[in-house]
Amino acid sequence: MASTPYDPQVLQTLVDKLYSRATSIVAVYGLFGLLAGLGLAASLAAYGGIRSMGLLVAVGALVTASVIYVGEQKANQLRIQAQTLLLSMQIEVNTRPR
Repeated sequence: MASTPYDPQVLQTLVDKLYSRATSIVAVYGLFGLLAGLGLAASLAAYGGIRSMGLLVAVGALVTASVIYVGEQKANQLRIQAQTLLLSMQIEVNTRPR
């Protein structure tokens, strides 16, 4: 069985996709966090009897920030994978026989 030849373009394409996904994850988690924060604040206002606008804004902001933080962590994992691939590619270039 023949081995698959090394192709740095395949790895570069994967790196680009990982970075693109990382950016998308942050945006999606940000939107989801905002919606979740607004939903929780609205629920507390409607059913929880909380009328303090400052408390509602604080709860909404806390939920939003928490969800964005989780999204950033996931995005950072993808960025680390991309950087690991780039490092491997650079090692291959530096150690290639000339």
